[in-house]
Amino acid sequence: MIDICSLCAKRKSGYRNKKTGEFVCRNCLSKLRLRDASKHETCANCGQLRPVTTRKKSGAPICPKCYQVIRYRYHERIEKCAGCGRFKRVHIRKDTGEPVCPSCYRQDPARRKKCSKCGQVKIVIMRSKTGRRICQSCYRKDPTKVQPCSVCGEIRPVAARTKSGQAICHPCYRRDPLHHKPCSKCGKVAIVAARTKKGKPLCPRCYQGLRHNRKKCSVCGKLKRVCLRTKAGQPVCYNCRRQDISTHEHCDVCGQLRFVDRRTGSGKALCHTCYRRLNRARKSICLL
Repeated sequence: MIDICSLCAKRKSGYRNKKTGEFVCRNCLSKLRLRDASKHETCANCGQLRPVTTRKKSGAPICPKCYQVIRYRYHERIEKCAGCGRFKRVHIRKDTGEPVCPSCYRQDPARRKKCSKCGQVKIVIMRSKTGRRICQSCYRKDPTKVQPCSVCGEIRPVAARTKSGQAICHPCYRRDPLHHKPCSKCGKVAIVAARTKKGKPLCPRCYQGLRHNRKKCSVCGKLKRVCLRTKAGQPVCYNCRRQDISTHEHCDVCGQLRFVDRRTGSGKALCHTCYRRLNRARKSICLL
């Protein structure tokens, strides 16, 4: 329901009180619930007096912060890091099987080596042809990667070289009509993004279509990425599959019959709305 909120006087979606008839938007309603101490209960997980987001099967209350942690444990998205002790995304595991988050993995002194160029102890991103370690700063300063363009004169990354070995930057390379040829797939004259095994040119659009497995959808007839195939082997795009009610299932979070966007580690269905809500909560998760 969309109407003018009685508190903030803005036109938003919200709820109307059946007794008083006042309309309150979702933002104001959530603020009222946080301020109303009479509706706060002691969380069964952390033991603090907070608003109730959900309840266990036994009826015990769960606060918003604990709900986020429990929900992501349930969906196997985060675990307790062996280094910092926080619930974060697992980046790698030790030999003992203990999880390590991305922050602890980057701060691991075993990953920091002495750069062969600047001499500083940093995270090594690559090695040279001779096997020497190079950090990210020295790799970017490599004169073979960044040189003055022979066309515009700007110091930019090298996209290509002329027959005489002079550097050409990406903008000049794309603007040069000598690098524009008819695409072997669609026939349009465009810059050559790649070539087939037989050496035929491909424009960027057709190259991306082949790279991302784009086919002509058997339902709408448009060139899109293949989401699934029918029993006869015909391709179906994402939008057409989403509109097919036969593929809908009950979401494990909200319980509504919707299109399955993702699945949990145990194979349970998640709709698009609940998946996005959980993904946003994971990014802004606040640990107790």
